[in-house]
Amino acid sequence: MLKLIIQTTVILVLAALFYSCKSSNINNKYTKKNYEYMSLEGYYESVDENNIIFFLKAERTKINEGEYLPNSENIRLEIFDSEKRLIYNSAHNMNFLQVISEVLPMEEGKHHDYEISWNYLTNDGKKITPGNYTAKLTIPAVPNNYSIEIDFGYQR
Repeated sequence: MLKLIIQTTVILVLAALFYSCKSSNINNKYTKKNYEYMSLEGYYESVDENNIIFFLKAERTKINEGEYLPNSENIRLEIFDSEKRLIYNSAHNMNFLQVISEVLPMEEGKHHDYEISWNYLTNDGKKITPGNYTAKLTIPAVPNNYSIEIDFGYQR
């Protein structure tokens, strides 16, 4: 009986490992983009079949006098399907506080880590189908946004 329990446990653990690999990212490489005032590096981590987290590391390369965030939204996530149609926008139907704040990081040579999660649902509340997608991460700064695009795949 003990042998059967151990075999069943091993099979369940191996199945869980296989399933987590199957639902993991197709392409999880870093994406980099350099602006005059900021350098961006983005990547993602698939948590499970219901959640994915996008990460954005912003490094200040030069001070931009007069730059600010016009409201409480400090990071925006937009998802595009393989036909480049917008299917999700984190700002959709949102009301942000109307406060002016600094764009992080503020000091040259410093970095700030942003992160935003998504549940694989469109703005219409529908689960996406397996395929290739593009995530656009934006720091909605004034006078100019900072954006980076990351390609990723979704499998069930």
